[in-house]
Amino acid sequence: MAPGGSVSPTRRGWSVSLLLVLLVYLAVTPIQSPIHAQPLPVPEPAVKAAYLCNFPSFTSWPEQVFPQTNSPFVIAILGEDPFGRMLDKAAQDKLVDGHPIEIKRWKNLREFRQCHLLFISSSENPRLQEILRRVANLPILTVGDSDGFAAAGGIIGLKVEARRVGFEINLPAADKANLKLQAKLLKLANVIRGPEQPK
Repeated sequence: MAPGGSVSPTRRGWSVSLLLVLLVYLAVTPIQSPIHAQPLPVPEPAVKAAYLCNFPSFTSWPEQVFPQTNSPFVIAILGEDPFGRMLDKAAQDKLVDGHPIEIKRWKNLREFRQCHLLFISSSENPRLQEILRRVANLPILTVGDSDGFAAAGGIIGLKVEARRVGFEINLPAADKANLKLQAKLLKLANVIRGPEQPK
């Protein structure tokens, strides 16, 4: 564990440097300048699945979120699953600080406390505000690809422009969830630091 009782992002299954290279490769360059973007080299769902499995390596959770040393790191999909087996394949044999990744698929939030990363499908748009309100103070990294997801209070919003996948980060939402995002990740994103304060 890292000093201060957080999960150290430097002891992940993949090295931080390797993951950073992958994120740089997948990221928009930047979202405000789509003229420089290149077509996706792989299907969009596969790119987004790779993001979901890589974001944890740049995020620190409070120590108590893992009751046991062998507890899984749970990625949950809420609503319609846009990934199919792509997410399972991306997570195969990956570790988050020694914890194996487990994928769960939910139709409701009954078990939302039992996950570490929650992907909120666009099928849940009609109740997005309710969902985000329920998880806002919990150590759960919320990710979605709905328009305006990060501005609505989600932590990481995936965006596709010029056929490249990039992302926005709502820093106050991350702070509220008691999650620490590495500066290397923030540099790759459009960062919302407060109301009407994007980077």
